[in-house]
Amino acid sequence: MNKGLDSEQFQNRNINSTFDEPSIGIYQDNNDEINLKEVWQGVFRKKKWLFATAGAVFASVVLYTAHARIFKPIYQGSFSLMISDPMNPSGKGKNNSDNYSTSIFENIAINANTYEIGTLITLLKSPLFLAPIAEKFDLSTQELNRNITINQVKTRSNKKLAEGVLEVTLLINNKNKGKLLLDKLSETYLKASINRRQKKLKDGLDFLNKQAPEIYKKRNMLQTELVAFREKNKLIAPTIEGGELKDQQIEIEKNILKFRSEENRLKDIQKEIKNGTLTARGFQQGISSGLSVTDFDQSLLQQLISVERELAEAKSKFTTDSRVVKGLQLRLKQIQPILLKDQLEAVDTAINLNQGRLINANKQKLEIQDRFLEQPVLIKKYQNIKQEIEIANQNLLSLVKARESFQLEMAQNNIPWTIIKQPEMINKPIKPSLSKNFSRGLMLGLFLGCIAALIRDRFDHVFHYPEDAQNTLDLPLLGHIPHVDIFKEARESKESIIKYLSNDMDLNGKSLTKSDSYQRFFYVEAFRNLYTSIRFLNSDTKVKSVVLTSSLPKEGKSLINLLLAKTLSDMGEKILLIDADLRKPQIHVRLGLNNILGLSNLISDSNMQINEVVRPVKGFKNWDVITGGTKPPDPTRLLNSKRFENLLGELEGSNKYDIILLDAPPVLGLADSLLISGKVDGAILLVGLDFVDRGMPKEVISRIKSSGTTLFGIVTNNTTPSSAIKPGKYGYSEYGKYGYGSYGSSIYESYTNIGEEKDNGLKVNSIPKEDADLTEDMNSYLKNKAKIVLNEIKKINKVFFNWLDN
Repeated sequence: MNKGLDSEQFQNRNINSTFDEPSIGIYQDNNDEINLKEVWQGVFRKKKWLFATAGAVFASVVLYTAHARIFKPIYQGSFSLMISDPMNPSGKGKNNSDNYSTSIFENIAINANTYEIGTLITLLKSPLFLAPIAEKFDLSTQELNRNITINQVKTRSNKKLAEGVLEVTLLINNKNKGKLLLDKLSETYLKASINRRQKKLKDGLDFLNKQAPEIYKKRNMLQTELVAFREKNKLIAPTIEGGELKDQQIEIEKNILKFRSEENRLKDIQKEIKNGTLTARGFQQGISSGLSVTDFDQSLLQQLISVERELAEAKSKFTTDSRVVKGLQLRLKQIQPILLKDQLEAVDTAINLNQGRLINANKQKLEIQDRFLEQPVLIKKYQNIKQEIEIANQNLLSLVKARESFQLEMAQNNIPWTIIKQPEMINKPIKPSLSKNFSRGLMLGLFLGCIAALIRDRFDHVFHYPEDAQNTLDLPLLGHIPHVDIFKEARESKESIIKYLSNDMDLNGKSLTKSDSYQRFFYVEAFRNLYTSIRFLNSDTKVKSVVLTSSLPKEGKSLINLLLAKTLSDMGEKILLIDADLRKPQIHVRLGLNNILGLSNLISDSNMQINEVVRPVKGFKNWDVITGGTKPPDPTRLLNSKRFENLLGELEGSNKYDIILLDAPPVLGLADSLLISGKVDGAILLVGLDFVDRGMPKEVISRIKSSGTTLFGIVTNNTTPSSAIKPGKYGYSEYGKYGYGSYGSSIYESYTNIGEEKDNGLKVNSIPKEDADLTEDMNSYLKNKAKIVLNEIKKINKVFFNWLDN
């Protein structure tokens, strides 16, 4: 026996915190993230809504497009307008300064500038141009403005905008009228351009004529100012004279450097003379480089040089003690003192002369510097006056040329704008566009279809057929229980069904009809298939105990437990059905038994034996039952007790029963089912088709798996006769494949509509009594007919929506 989590572990999981009574409603997932897979599954589930909505939208678009194409076609026409001359762009390619100043003066005079395209387009679409045309063609100015579009043309090469070309486009429902409108628009724009040009030229010429006297006056005043400047400063061109002063200053600085160098050289010669290191030949070289001495000194110097030369020759021929050498040395000593005195006087004279020259050069340098410092101010003032005169002359020349140009252009009658593409209307209507409308209609239809499918799936967020539940929950489908219409009154009134469980009686004790026999056969086969699935759940050990639970109440859990137990007992299996729903026990009501002693009494009283609460079901020898017993104050504590676990173990170990079925409360909101499932071999989840929200079984499965309980699979149950069943998969027609006969839809309808022929106690086809009041009979008859029609409409609507949902 699968125990799952033990009692202490289960208590630690805080399952007991969910003991509140369950509330039935739409389950909402706490995860706020969008699951694209679930969205796609929702759309796929309601794909008929998708296709129906998309088809309706697309058909509407097709009909609207066809109607508009036939009765309200829109034609398009256009023409292209060149607003600038590409061969002579203003201000480009003019390197000559006179031409440049002339163009500037012309631009100022004519207020010429490049077109601001947005402003120009607004002007062309303004009532100033459109009002006369609209009045002529019996249109409103606003209507004409809406139908006209003006844009810049894109070049074909690089897809850039052609700044000087505008394309005027017209949309209109009358092609011939549109051609006339385009012609009138082009003519109006061209006339407006030439009128605007002539007005600008005239205004510009008037402006130039007014500016001429001022320019002449300013030029004459500047020329007079230049003459006065020259007379005051006694110069013609300060720039040239400043250059000459700069050259003089450079020359004087060179002389000063020369004089200082000469002074240093003379002082070096003076020092050598005093030290006696200067020879006669060296002194002679100094004389040649600038010293001034008398002729006597020159002869004495020559004698000294001659004696020095002879002495040198004598030393080369004679010894130092010879008479010739000594005589020459004596003569040299006599000449040297005299020559030394003369040399010093000559050097002193040269030094004094050089110093005088240096002083004069420095004085000249200072004078020139003072004069040169005055030149920048004079030059700046002179250049300013001269520049203003040049500007005045250029302006005067520009003025004269601009006036001549304006007069020449005014004499001509050229149109500044040009129509480069003549007005033309397209033969075929462009609106509504078949391709665009159809593609947009298809896209819109698919989009709205997805929205409709998702909305429908959200409001109809239930399982409609077994395969849907199996694929969504990803669990084995152990069986499917078809809707049994004969239990309708039992479900609503909570009465005993023990009479119907017999082989030949219905709830009222009458013999079964043919239709009821069919239903009995179908549900019996369904439960046999379910039992077969349960038997093969575990190949190692036989399943002895199973708890059948559901997400919410009213999913048919108790009734299915009863029918399963009855079917298995008919097959010879020994069955024990335990009502483990201690909060709202139902088994005793369905079987017509009292509930004085039951499971709650057995668990709470340790002295009570199992056989004291086990009771056989009358008419079924293989079927025993343990009812719920007295309602305890705390059912969870009893179901979580060791006593309950031991009782289940004792029942399984006795081998008295082939299988033990436990009817447990719903999982959501209560911990009872999880406690019970942890003490049996496994659990089976019942999923009510067309009833339970899709998210609830997922939450139940998650809770069961997290508790450690083995979940064998799911069983689907058709809770209503309108549950959508895929043909050939599940339901009554399935069994025709196995030799039981094929029951068509006419037979099925013959017994599914049983009990629906009455409405509020009045027969649908009843005729008013003859002895009743005529007015009352007529009112009753009309009411009945109205109800018939209303019921038929409801049936058609129900069938249509079921078809869409499936």
